Amino acid sequence: MLNININDSRDLNFKIELSGIAPSQLEGRLRLVIDNIEYGIPAKIKEGSIDIVIPPLKNLIQRELKEGETFAAKLDVHGDGNYLNPWSGEFQIHNPVALEAKIIEPEDKTSISVSINESRTTKQTKTKTRGKQKAKNKINEMKAKVSKVKKYKDKEDFKNKLTKEDVISWLYKKGTKNPQVQEIIYEQAISEGGSGKPYKVLMQLTKVIKK
Repeated sequence: MLNININDSRDLNFKIELSGIAPSQLEGRLRLVIDNIEYGIPAKIKEGSIDIVIPPLKNLIQRELKEGETFAAKLDVHGDGNYLNPWSGEFQIHNPVALEAKIIEPEDKTSISVSINESRTTKQTKTKTRGKQKAKNKINEMKAKVSKVKKYKDKEDFKNKLTKEDVISWLYKKGTKNPQVQEIIYEQAISEGGSGKPYKVLMQLTKVIKK
């Protein structure tokens, strides 16, 4: 059983003896099964070795992983009509205790005291200033709404014009900011959904990733 720290990437190197087919004809994936969801991590197949880099699991899995949890893993290799499973095993989660402290700076709060003998003119000036600020804020909100132009005419237009970049941008907004992890999740959605169309990929991702 192999240990894996969820905060760090993990390099795996398999020594292989390959015959009957060239490494360039093969593709490989390390399959991790967590919560009945299979994650496929690309493998680099070379003459004599298979190299895999597992990204930090805390960026890949959409829940908190506990110390000591175990999950199954296997290495799949296929090409030229051949399917091979040269390795299978288990990983055990290592989630070290960590504590980060930050100093919270107090907000700069300015207090204004007004005397009882304040003139009516001063009160009116304050009222006008507040009114101008509210109007300015409302104008900014309207500008922001106007700037959001619809990219798609209807649902069919959305299905046809949605791109991979749009899906990656959606993943980024959902908190997956690592480009390598984004690619892994995207490829996994293609495998699970059975289609490489960005719209189908997005529909598959919405089933797995929490809103």
